Amino acid sequence: MKAICAAAMLAASTLPAFAGDIYIVRPNPYPSVDFSGMEDLGRNIRRGFERMQRENIGRLLAAGDYDGAAKAAYEAGMIETGMQIQALKQQHLREVRSAGSRPVSRQR
Repeated sequence: MKAICAAAMLAASTLPAFAGDIYIVRPNPYPSVDFSGMEDLGRNIRRGFERMQRENIGRLLAAGDYDGAAKAAYEAGMIETGMQIQALKQQHLREVRSAGSRPVSRQR
């Protein structure tokens, strides 16, 4: 007990003495911050990133870059999507080859 009192007296002696001053206690201008809205922050960031990846893959597909789209899908961890894009590329190549072997009719 004596040690606690001595520590309190030492701490009090290191503080400046303001004899006769009146301290006004004001309410805290910074109320406790509510972090409940931040629970989903990581999930929302991940969803936004995944949406950007899908948009990038879509742009590549729209431009006809099947290999780039498949690569982007694989890099994003979308293995099934990458495989489906490769299958779509093979289908597209078959259609182009079969269209190229057909005779083109000329109209006059």
